[in-house]
Amino acid sequence: MCTDQVAILRIIVEQLIEWNSSLHINFIDYEKTFGSVDRRTLWKLLRHYGVPEKIVNIIRNLYDGVSVQSDAWRIADRRIPSEDRS
Repeated sequence: MCTDQVAILRIIVEQLIEWNSSLHINFIDYEKTFGSVDRRTLWKLLRHYGVPEKIVNIIRNLYDGVSVQSDAWRIADRRIPSEDRS
């Protein structure tokens, strides 16, 4: 699956180079992120470093309504809502 995603991304980048357009990409490693980032602090830091509010809101929207699912200890059907959505 990852190979397909990389191939698609490469095609998009090549097309944007041909069109002389810019591209902004945000990669999130959800496996390592959940439970490790205080999101309120993240939003404050983004604003502190001058990230426009529109971009902060786009990134915040990536976290809204997100839940994680773990197959650890063979508990694959239990969904755990992400915390601290503010």
